[in-house]
Amino acid sequence: MSDVVKKTRKRSRYSNPVELANTSYSDINLPDMLYAVLIRSPVQCGKIISVDFSEALPENISFFTGKDIPKETTITVNNIKIPIFASEEVSYLGQPIGILVGPDEEELVNISQRICISADFDFPEEFSETFSDKQILAHKTVTFGEPDKYLMDSQNAVENTFLSKINSINEENNGVIVHYSNKKLNIYTNTRWLSYMRETLSKVSGINESDIIIRKTNAVKSNLNDIWINSLTAAQVTAAALKLKKPIKLVYTPDEQEQYIRRENPAIIRNRTAIDENNNITAMDISILVDAGAFNPFIQYLLEKFVITASGVYRIPNIKISAFALRTNYTPLNPSFSWGDSQAFFAVENQINRIITEFKRDFLDFRYKNLLANEKSDFYISHENICIKKVIDSVIKKSDFLRRNTSYNLIKADNSDIGTYHALRGIGLAAAYEGNGFLLPDVIRSKYSLELTLETDGTLTVKKYIPSKTLKNIWLKIIKDNLDLSENQIKFDIESCIQDSDEPDVLENNISILTQLLKKCCTTLQHSRFRQALPITVKKTYKLMQKSLWDNVKFTGQPFYSTTWGAAVAEIEISLVTYKAELRNLYVALDCGEVLDEKNAANSLKVSVCQLISSFSDIISLNNISPEIYFLPSSENPKGIGEIINHIIPAAITSAISQAAGKPLTSIPLEPDTIFNMVINKKETKLQ
Repeated sequence: MSDVVKKTRKRSRYSNPVELANTSYSDINLPDMLYAVLIRSPVQCGKIISVDFSEALPENISFFTGKDIPKETTITVNNIKIPIFASEEVSYLGQPIGILVGPDEEELVNISQRICISADFDFPEEFSETFSDKQILAHKTVTFGEPDKYLMDSQNAVENTFLSKINSINEENNGVIVHYSNKKLNIYTNTRWLSYMRETLSKVSGINESDIIIRKTNAVKSNLNDIWINSLTAAQVTAAALKLKKPIKLVYTPDEQEQYIRRENPAIIRNRTAIDENNNITAMDISILVDAGAFNPFIQYLLEKFVITASGVYRIPNIKISAFALRTNYTPLNPSFSWGDSQAFFAVENQINRIITEFKRDFLDFRYKNLLANEKSDFYISHENICIKKVIDSVIKKSDFLRRNTSYNLIKADNSDIGTYHALRGIGLAAAYEGNGFLLPDVIRSKYSLELTLETDGTLTVKKYIPSKTLKNIWLKIIKDNLDLSENQIKFDIESCIQDSDEPDVLENNISILTQLLKKCCTTLQHSRFRQALPITVKKTYKLMQKSLWDNVKFTGQPFYSTTWGAAVAEIEISLVTYKAELRNLYVALDCGEVLDEKNAANSLKVSVCQLISSFSDIISLNNISPEIYFLPSSENPKGIGEIINHIIPAAITSAISQAAGKPLTSIPLEPDTIFNMVINKKETKLQ
């Protein structure tokens, strides 16, 4: 840690780079505001020849294309160029080719439906297990040990293919309000990458960054689409706003949000596992295919995290992982940064449960023999303070898992007619981790800084933008406890700090590191406040030693600054009348470092569980069950828990359904007839 104590504050680069609007942008209405709709390509792949209107546009209706953009006609995200409007080449169905603007939104929709677009259709690139070299957008292959040898010699090998499509949480629809007035470009939106949006709009419009004012509205949670597609949308509306000099609002319709933002993100994972007679996993061969869509600026980041988490919480002595991201003529794939992790854990946990069931292995002995552990260091991936066994022990004890699992297995082994039952029950367990601060060069920042100022009036200014209410509450508690200040004496200075961040919020904010810096800043301020005249500014910096932890070339070492460990047990009941699953009990145990506010943290996780299950399937009901959340005592700094629920819940639920129905479940989300087909197939098997 480096420490700087000074009496004067560093001025921000801009006088007014960002303002907070404590509302949703879609609820804001400005005087003389116009509305906009995007005109989209009717072909999936090909060329646009012409755009014709059935009749002349009314005087108060305007249409703009890429030709109306003053400066750059593309945006650049992580060195990937993406056209603001498709001028000729079309990369996916529905790609924007222009924007229609007017005072009446309903009239715009009617006009857009009468537009005649001529285009040459070309054959699109599809997503399948057979693909050409030109489709490979990114790839990563890792081999550790001699997996081919052990798989070839093994007498017990299990192979499964897992299909997963995980939706992002449905939040406020993508959109923006843009107003060019008095040579200032005003933006109202829920962007999570302020510095990138300002830089992009400056290049598109030719306006100095200092004259672009972003009024940040209530933020969405974790959709990567909202990180750069939101800036693309702002650029599209800016092209019109510069011409018309009036505020223009564009809001995606529910259909647009579903198709272009929340589209299902498919992956195919094939896992072949060899085991010996002593319950040891000897080898794994994992193949991963990802539908990357037409554009994917962060695909290498996503793919490499996918590879790291593919083996789950297990130490595999011989392993090969091959991952390919395929370019297709579908909507760009840009989910949360942990999207691949969730699918990896879903696949590996179901694979482990399948092995235990098929080979009748002892549930605990098999898992515990193959878990990651601090004493088992000979693996290409390492973690600090591995405590997954303690987490699993905790959730097993809290849920009475062993007794219930034995009971349900005995019922499943009963050869009586399944038709005599009114319901089927099952229980499933899944374990996973969440890596905090992936040490991938050129993506994650290597240096973190935090600056606090104790002002002359006794108030404290924190030079940091905090996107999470939970994290903000934690920080307020730390400050109040250490400096004896009330909440109204603490303010977060977004204006002066925003220029320090070049990454999206979800990458720039590492909870563990920043909280550690905050504590040290508070300690220094407390020692200095009675010795120096106010104002006093303390700035502390932490530099990640990523080269010494993670070797990205050899792809080995410790890939995360810190790791959160979690496990879940789900108990379900399948109705043989409705063929729907009811969640009877759900238990979650976590080791996420010191938890300063357990009540708020638990409530946040419960909300995440409900949101996840609602997007997971409409044939699973919670039945007013409140998930039981347990935090293992820890003195470590707080760690992230934002995505851990997505890693453990799907596998726990699908494992429980597999046990109840007596058939393996290898795909998500669950379709309306999934459980029906599983149960019917079980009935037919018993009749044979």
